[in-house]
Amino acid sequence: KGAGAQMFELAVQLGGLTYVRKHIYESPFLENDDENGPFYRSVLGELCLMVLSSLQEPIDALRADANRGASGIESPSTRGDAVGGLSGSARELSSSAHFGELLRFVAAAVEDQPELAERIWSDKDTLQMFVVYAGRSLTRDLYVPYVCMLGSLASGHYSACATYQLLAEGAGDKLAWRDVFIALGNYYNDFARREGRAGGGAGGMGYAVAQARQQRLGAYAISMTDENVAACCAVLRLLRRVVVHAPAEARALCDDPGLNVVGAVVHLVSIPVPPELKADALRVLAALAALPSDTGMPAQLWAELEALQMVQSDRAGQACRRDAGVAYELQHIEGALGTYPLTRAALELLDTLAARAIPQDLGAGARGPGIIPYVDFALQCALSQFSARRY
Repeated sequence: KGAGAQMFELAVQLGGLTYVRKHIYESPFLENDDENGPFYRSVLGELCLMVLSSLQEPIDALRADANRGASGIESPSTRGDAVGGLSGSARELSSSAHFGELLRFVAAAVEDQPELAERIWSDKDTLQMFVVYAGRSLTRDLYVPYVCMLGSLASGHYSACATYQLLAEGAGDKLAWRDVFIALGNYYNDFARREGRAGGGAGGMGYAVAQARQQRLGAYAISMTDENVAACCAVLRLLRRVVVHAPAEARALCDDPGLNVVGAVVHLVSIPVPPELKADALRVLAALAALPSDTGMPAQLWAELEALQMVQSDRAGQACRRDAGVAYELQHIEGALGTYPLTRAALELLDTLAARAIPQDLGAGARGPGIIPYVDFALQCALSQFSARRY
């Protein structure tokens, strides 16, 4: 082995990749230094590409060791796991930890650097093959690092299109969009079964049902490990990047009846999951709301919100109810935590939708028509109480 390969293996074994990611790539210095931060991030990104290009042999060996004995990806429809029912024994999880750190290292290195991401996708002989090979026969603990890396690699139009295409062509031992959306739907389906209801149509069971469940059983009715939450959030952030940077491809995803993109995301909002997960789901909906008008997406999303009852109103449609929906979660869950990702995401979605189109008959039949309940939520529930809240 060459000196470079030996140093790479030693760095991996001693946690060097983790140290560089946490203390350099993700350091507050790089994030907050507007003058020098971009330069240093660019240099560090070049370092990452150099590692991937010049150390193919030890990287391939690391991947092979992580993948040894893996049997591929089980059908997510047969498992209730949020990470898509990915296979992996305890031994496989241990052996793949180092490769997972390499994937997180790459994700941190190319985050918000579309030029570097495009270079990776453009190098079909080496760098792109690393991305493709890394996603084959994913073991359980490689799922989140791999999806996080794909999310970072979808940071520009060319790269988002390439990411979409990679998952569109997924089959067999390769991750595919179908696997992703089946995995997202498993939590909602499990909750619907336990509630004894079928989730169909706009909004599924409705936000009020999930909220009532929340009040009866405490903070979250669904048992989610940190890994489950991380997996769902990683998928939603990847999806948002593709929608934002590759609108034509996003439209193709939404038009695929086998995926039910909007329904899968709305259903996540409707059930009692952690606020950061709901927030990521709402940000995906906000990105979808910004798609071209001929997609009909704004009107569809307004209809979904009305059916979901995320913002509930009195019968006259003149005020937002404080004891239900996202207003309740703002007061009793986010307020207790002192962080407000769900409220911010809800406001982002409403702002995007209002800027596109507001149906004249919004809410007609169920309440007095109009947008007043949403405005009341923004002004009275979210903004007017900001100085009295915990942060």
